[in-house]
Amino acid sequence: ALTNITIPDGITSIEMYTFYGCSGLSSITIPNSVTSIGKSAFCGCSGFSSVIIPDSVTTLADVVFSRCKGLTSVVIGDGVKTIGSSAFFGCVNLTSVEIGKGVTVIAEGAFMNCRALESIVIPDGVERIHPMVFLRCSLLESIVIPESVTSFGYDAFDECDNLDHVYYHGTREQWLEIKG
Repeated sequence: ALTNITIPDGITSIEMYTFYGCSGLSSITIPNSVTSIGKSAFCGCSGFSSVIIPDSVTTLADVVFSRCKGLTSVVIGDGVKTIGSSAFFGCVNLTSVEIGKGVTVIAEGAFMNCRALESIVIPDGVERIHPMVFLRCSLLESIVIPESVTSFGYDAFDECDNLDHVYYHGTREQWLEIKG
């Protein structure tokens, strides 16, 4: 069974479904040559606990790390522009997420059912928090929202019963202009 993967330097793309369901995979190293990670590439890989997405990656496709139940820590590099739909859906033990400065889109349900996530900082540059992005993140206590955000999708924070602290970096007037 596959346990440790080091993707060779020079590889530019991890294609869709490449490691789908490799539940025994305990570690993954992604080199700086990779620019895209395809749909469901690591879906269901429940064995590894952390992943670092290098700055070279510009796109995290839909469902890319969905149902990675062992995943506790994610660092998303500054080159990533889009976090795809349901990218981290069902990563129930995810406690630490660092979102890179280049992200402008966090797509629908990206962190849905990340029940262990307690806090998150949305980087400046994100304009829209899509529907259901944090749905059922039941331990989420605090979120930092930049002034660049202009709208929230439906149910973006639904069933976030512990959400007590929302820090917004804009003015009161800007907050009131955000469309929900």
